[in-house]
Amino acid sequence: MCIRDRLESAGSLFVTERFGKIWQLPADLESQPEAARLIVDMKGHIPNLNRLLGLAFHPDFASNRRFYLYYALNTRSPGFGLALSGFEMDRNWQVVAGSQEELMNFPAAGHTGGDIQFGPDGFLYVPIGDLAPPSPPDSNLSGQDLSQIASKILRIDVDGRDLGLSYRIPKDNPFYETEGARPEIWAYGFRNPWKLTFHPQTCLLYTSDAAD
Repeated sequence: MCIRDRLESAGSLFVTERFGKIWQLPADLESQPEAARLIVDMKGHIPNLNRLLGLAFHPDFASNRRFYLYYALNTRSPGFGLALSGFEMDRNWQVVAGSQEELMNFPAAGHTGGDIQFGPDGFLYVPIGDLAPPSPPDSNLSGQDLSQIASKILRIDVDGRDLGLSYRIPKDNPFYETEGARPEIWAYGFRNPWKLTFHPQTCLLYTSDAAD
């Protein structure tokens, strides 16, 4: 098996609402609707939250209680901001005050990407869209530009720190030693990759990429 489920509430589904609520649902919701419960409303922890885009629990969540969010922020400038942050939850599923650690923050005018997932290697995979409006297509020509993180899937290690970063870059990333390339890049050439999943037996990564 490739995916390690270490959540103490095995069999649960965790669902995010666009504007910040995170719900825990039983796998058999139809027969147990009363078991659905609101864990937390992140709007109270991220005041300028525009919308949640991705949620991932650390593979060792049972012991370190860390989880990660990819989200959009309201800004005064045109467009919006995007951020990737880690948080800690206590044993009562409440976000620990002051536990937020921002890993990334950058502006966008469109196509955000979305889902984030920990892979079987323990690294965090982050899909990012071309950060531009739908028309004209890829107006920043980011799809084939390895110097940009736009239009990419990133692969980072949240359990370490490189100089000047809030994460570590795995040295076996394909462009780690490529001059002029962002070493976080694991795959490139996307429009708006908004969903990721790892096959539980083969470990292959599948992504849904929007065409417009």
